[in-house]
Amino acid sequence: QKSKANDAQAKELARTAQTTAETIATDNNGSYSTLSQTELSKYEKSIPVSASEGTACTGSTTCIKSAKGTGTGYEVVAESPVTKDTFTIKDLEGVITRECVASGSNKGGCPNSTW
Repeated sequence: QKSKANDAQAKELARTAQTTAETIATDNNGSYSTLSQTELSKYEKSIPVSASEGTACTGSTTCIKSAKGTGTGYEVVAESPVTKDTFTIKDLEGVITRECVASGSNKGGCPNSTW
């Protein structure tokens, strides 16, 4: 149960990053090309990010492990520091998908690769 709670925090953070990515695109004529970890935390100070793009979260704080965009879409990845499970939201030209990767045998909030 505890792993599900930890994963729930990562899912919530991914959704916050998704909303922030949409705000960034609105401010950039619909383009997500400026989306990055730095840009996310600039727009929304409450979003913690990893030390550098793609690196694992450290300590006990859930964070955005990766954030990147193109002119027509984006991908944000949140990681639970306890379970190391990752939760991804992708928008590819208006088609939104949610994927997750469980790091161990305890699937927690990621029982089947989607959420």
